[in-house]
Amino acid sequence: MGTKVARTVEGRRAFRAHTVLVADDQPEILSSLRRLLRDEPYDLVTCDSPTKALEWLAENPVDMVIADERMPEMRGSDLLEKVREGWPRTIRVILTGYPGSSTVAHGLESGVSWLISKPWNDDALKITIRQLLDERDRRKKTVAAAQSREVDSADFCEQAAIPLCSIGADGTILWANRAELELLGY
Repeated sequence: MGTKVARTVEGRRAFRAHTVLVADDQPEILSSLRRLLRDEPYDLVTCDSPTKALEWLAENPVDMVIADERMPEMRGSDLLEKVREGWPRTIRVILTGYPGSSTVAHGLESGVSWLISKPWNDDALKITIRQLLDERDRRKKTVAAAQSREVDSADFCEQAAIPLCSIGADGTILWANRAELELLGY
């Protein structure tokens, strides 16, 4: 079976901002998810093994990985731990038919973001994926805005007409804006 990519149909969404990768060893689960998620606002990639998922991740940006917990090659939570190590900003979700306390505990230790049980509710699954992606986007925007404010405040301080400086505990000047340097005769 291998890896399959479900892309947009010509004329539908010309650009999808996200990619979701699903790793499951059961072809019927992958087929069901492709059918269910084909009209969602993201590209869907399905892999029938953790190794193929890791190979795909090494070559392509992915926003979310959904992994079946029980696969012959390795546990989904172990795959997601590798995802966390290699791609820490990727959302990690366990898909399991056995949502017991040991699965939850192992998933949390492996840095899993969310757990979805099989059989899933179609609408709840779609909403959960969208919400996780939206939350990730909000976090990215917040970080970008904070970084922008830091740059803006640094520029403001540098351009300020009044002398500004930062002095270390030993009395040395650590930083001075242009006005301060002019005042000091530099």
